[in-house]
Amino acid sequence: MSGKNTSRGNNQNPVDTELIKSFLEVQNQKAQNELKHLEIEKERLGHDFKLANKTLDIQGAFIKQEPKEKRTTLVYISVICVVVLLIVLNFMFILITKGHKDIAQEIAQWSSYFIVAIVSYFAGKKSKSQKGDDTNPDEIEDAEIIP
Repeated sequence: MSGKNTSRGNNQNPVDTELIKSFLEVQNQKAQNELKHLEIEKERLGHDFKLANKTLDIQGAFIKQEPKEKRTTLVYISVICVVVLLIVLNFMFILITKGHKDIAQEIAQWSSYFIVAIVSYFAGKKSKSQKGDDTNPDEIEDAEIIP
């Protein structure tokens, strides 16, 4: 009986070693794949770092150019406003010379309303931005307690 157990053990040993060898090969491949994955991840992070640095450089260049862009925009808006004003004044001059003072007066009245509204809007917008009003209008403020 002990001979049968030995031969049986010998038969199981080669199968066990083959199974162990294949298991070790699979584990080795898994480790190599994980190593390759980590190398790829490291390379990806390096590229992300370079991209982030380039993005920051570009944003820095935009921030440096922002005052120049604001001035350019302000100049364009000013030129457009002056051209529109000259057209309106020229039209009013023609109306006055043709004898239509009442129409010219109505145009001047409505233009003044429009100009006052625009100036008020921008003045209010500028004063609100200078205050730095960070309060949320939806929040309920505590009532002031006067002793």
